Amino acid sequence: MKPRLLLMLLAMLALCIVLPRGAAAAEEEVPGQIAMEELATRLNLTEEQRAQIAPALEQRNTRLKAMAGEVNADSSRREKLKALRQARSIQKEFVGKVSPVLTREQAAEWEKFRDEARDRLKERRSSQD
Repeated sequence: MKPRLLLMLLAMLALCIVLPRGAAAAEEEVPGQIAMEELATRLNLTEEQRAQIAPALEQRNTRLKAMAGEVNADSSRREKLKALRQARSIQKEFVGKVSPVLTREQAAEWEKFRDEARDRLKERRSSQD
């Protein structure tokens, strides 16, 4: 049961976007990390949009990375659920800051990107089982 809860937590940490496999070598791989360059390229962000999104993205990534370091397989179910709620809150806050900055087309592409990340996470989870 504990490994399943840990996987569920990791899934929630990666709610939207999982750091691409190629970029993971540059940083310690933590589920849920978003690379600004990949986001900017994929969404075709303007410099103004980058400037608005970058601080929120950095804060989100930092908070999720810190939280992921606090939870492990030995954590209690209560601790894992608490972390899960925090991850949801962090992601919701990030989406609330980013969504108003995107155009309609960018928002649609972001949703596709998020769906792809969810699919990658499901693949990752099934290969770990």
